[in-house]
Amino acid sequence: MSTEQITLLASLVTPVVVAAGAAAAFFQLKHLRMSNELQGFLHLMDRFNSERMIEARLYCLHELPAEFAAHPERFAHSRFLDVRILLVGNFFTEVGSLVYHRALARRYIVMFLLAAEQAWNAMAPMAELHRAAQPGRRGVWAAFEYLAYLQRTGHFAEEQYRHYHPELREKFLDPGP
Repeated sequence: MSTEQITLLASLVTPVVVAAGAAAAFFQLKHLRMSNELQGFLHLMDRFNSERMIEARLYCLHELPAEFAAHPERFAHSRFLDVRILLVGNFFTEVGSLVYHRALARRYIVMFLLAAEQAWNAMAPMAELHRAAQPGRRGVWAAFEYLAYLQRTGHFAEEQYRHYHPELREKFLDPGP
């Protein structure tokens, strides 16, 4: 084999080797993303199932509606809110943001939807009063409300989740006056 033939063969094989390396890198990145999603989900599940969070969710579902009905003025400003309310509201806001920005796969997020809707139904009147008392804070728990909205309306169906909904962004996630 002459030097020219070896050079020609090497120049033909090089793109194949480079393409194989690129394909391997692509699959490695895909597995890395899946690993990160799983780690994020497991972290969220640890928080969701912690004793403190379970107590807070039970409080928000069973005791908060009666307390709000008796003394709604206590819930207008966050400095007067029970830490359990803030824990639940902020947790579901974080999950709602992850849902909106597609930071976690759909198969992981479904676990939180029903709990988010139930918590939102119990906490919505208090959140609306809180927003009204602080006009510059219209976005308080907006991603939490977005999560409950997805569960309530069925917008989280497989085919609908793939599409971007600008009207939902405006309604729930854009800060406004």
